[in-house]
Amino acid sequence: MRRPRVGLMGMVLVLAAATPPASALPSKSTPSNSEQAVSSFKEGYAHQKAERYQEAIEAYEQSLKHDRRQAEALSNIGFCYKSLGRYQKAVGYYKDALHLDPELAEAHEYLGEAYVAMGKLDLARREYETLVKLDPDEAEELKRKIDRASAAQ
Repeated sequence: MRRPRVGLMGMVLVLAAATPPASALPSKSTPSNSEQAVSSFKEGYAHQKAERYQEAIEAYEQSLKHDRRQAEALSNIGFCYKSLGRYQKAVGYYKDALHLDPELAEAHEYLGEAYVAMGKLDLARREYETLVKLDPDEAEELKRKIDRASAAQ
């Protein structure tokens, strides 16, 4: 599984500091011009990478207070909640992210994983079908998880 993406605002920070990770690809989401939003997003991402999910959520929420149009921040909050086992909460954030950027592959992938964890395999399959068009490699990983969960039922 890949790590959540840094996003456009994170790209500015990453490019300034070092070579960006392979998962730091631009999306159609509107980047933030707010220094506070960028700073808080960077803090959230650092916490997330260190698996300090509650701190990451708080930092991403601060970022969103300065710019609500950040699909990557919403998706990353979803990732943090999913990582904490709070799947219903994660689903809400993934849906919000996809409302802003319907082609955000990571949000479809992780939404599908949350549905698998919740036993909602039909909904997970829908996310898989969308993900196949956006990122076939990650779609196959989601399909394996769906298949394992189906076999376990």
